[in-house]
Amino acid sequence: MGLAITDAATHHRVRDAVADHLNRGDLLVATEYTLPSGRRADVIAWGMTGLVTIVEVRTRRRDSDLSEAMSKYGDWCDLLYLATPRPWLLPGRRPPAPSYGWATARAVGILTVTRDLVALDRPALHRTRTPARGALLGSLRRPPAAER
Repeated sequence: MGLAITDAATHHRVRDAVADHLNRGDLLVATEYTLPSGRRADVIAWGMTGLVTIVEVRTRRRDSDLSEAMSKYGDWCDLLYLATPRPWLLPGRRPPAPSYGWATARAVGILTVTRDLVALDRPALHRTRTPARGALLGSLRRPPAAER
């Protein structure tokens, strides 16, 4: 199921704003990066210390299932964020209900992008390092087969 034209334009705007924001630090940033699992991360950033951050962009509230994002990307990163074009988590409101595991969904941080400004609505919880994340970092350090 693809995005409507306006959703696609909003998705690209939010993705690019987040990538530009992350690119201001000492991070290597990529957009639409295909993970070894075959899933594509909207934005991924690697820190000099090996910290891996993935940002999933969601343009519609009904697509904002935090636990779904965690199940797709959680094993591949230390920090996971959901970026949205609207402030979905206003003061005093609960985050969207996860389909399973409230503790899992609470680990996902929330970023709100208005125009080109990125605001942190809720920080991500640092996750335990996983074998999948180690494999991802290992694949980044190996030269492509053509260079070996």
